[in-house]
Amino acid sequence: MPSTQRKVVPPSEINPGDKVILVMGSTGSGMSHFINILTGMPEEPDAGKFDSCTRDVLAYSYGHQSGRFILVDTPGFDSTHYSSSYAVLEVVPKWLEQ
Repeated sequence: MPSTQRKVVPPSEINPGDKVILVMGSTGSGMSHFINILTGMPEEPDAGKFDSCTRDVLAYSYGHQSGRFILVDTPGFDSTHYSSSYAVLEVVPKWLEQ
């Protein structure tokens, strides 16, 4: 059942049986929107603006009859908060190490 709260799942709470999906793409391509629609979470207050909304790697849980899915929202490749697409790619492994 979709949730209306934005509950972040830290990497330490991801279980071996969870299905983890990294959602990656260009800024403004709808990555966070996709996660919000699927999970029933509300939009971020700044969603739909020209600046990047997602600053950090954040994971959200989505329960389904086939198990728990972890949807990992990532900053866009041309994020206004990072110097390059390479810098965005560097934050994902750092997040996983937490």
